[in-house]
Amino acid sequence: PYPTLFRSRETTALVQAYPDNKILIVTHAYVAMMSRDRDAAQREFAKAAAMDPKMAGQLYAEAAQLRQAGVWPLALQEYFCALWLKPDDHRPYFGIGMVYSKMGQTEPAIHALQQFLRREPPGDFAEEARQELIRLQSPH
Repeated sequence: PYPTLFRSRETTALVQAYPDNKILIVTHAYVAMMSRDRDAAQREFAKAAAMDPKMAGQLYAEAAQLRQAGVWPLALQEYFCALWLKPDDHRPYFGIGMVYSKMGQTEPAIHALQQFLRREPPGDFAEEARQELIRLQSPH
């Protein structure tokens, strides 16, 4: 997983020192994303994706394991990184929605699950997403 304790200045220095380290590049991209520096985040995620086209899928798989283990903040971080690496992949939206739901953050959960379903995904996750949306949107 990717540490979030760094500041942009620190990750910039690390990436400059180790320009071929894709983990550092993704960490730097994540820090930029959390700092709301969208341009830097997109640039760094694109660089990491070009270095390793399979990285988004690997992060998605790691995020799913973290979600199943109940390590929700790290799972969320990995899902967001996977989504930024491969924006056309619908799967991270499902994970993001389910993690937010587990964390009690209803509005972001609903938004992510709706994004997932808008992409018309095949399979069982679509039904699970629909059921979770019904649960989240029903009056308690």
